[in-house]
Amino acid sequence: MSGRSEQHSIECWVIRPSQGSWLVLLLHVPAVDRAGFGFWQPITGSVEPGETSVQACLREVQEETGLVVALDALTFLEGGLIFELPESDITIRKDLFVARVDAGEMVVLSTEHDDFIWAPATTVAYRLHWPSNLATWSIVFGHLTQKADSQDI
Repeated sequence: MSGRSEQHSIECWVIRPSQGSWLVLLLHVPAVDRAGFGFWQPITGSVEPGETSVQACLREVQEETGLVVALDALTFLEGGLIFELPESDITIRKDLFVARVDAGEMVVLSTEHDDFIWAPATTVAYRLHWPSNLATWSIVFGHLTQKADSQDI
């Protein structure tokens, strides 16, 4: 990793219970983004100087969706992910979280996204474009399927 700068970020998968399973909040990034096409993703963002990854996660969730997540509804998943952006000299260290919200919570999008969906957990992988999101979703989905009680993450 010599010569590469490192960026510390978070990725948060917001879930809500639905009929004994999970719905997962996905945000749509419009085509004007760096990719040149629109795509679905979880909540992502940088950890700001002086901020912990938990603080960054709670802030990013609120900024991007208007949702206020209680600390006890946030789960940090060990392992995270480290990956290199092929088009730059940046290595991203991503801390991974799952946040549970109630079914009645209202999503209010920031200008960063143009749409959202609550997707059944079994369909999320089909909607994702980026390999890093697929890798983290695999970790999250494994975590969710190990939980017998849909109120416990």
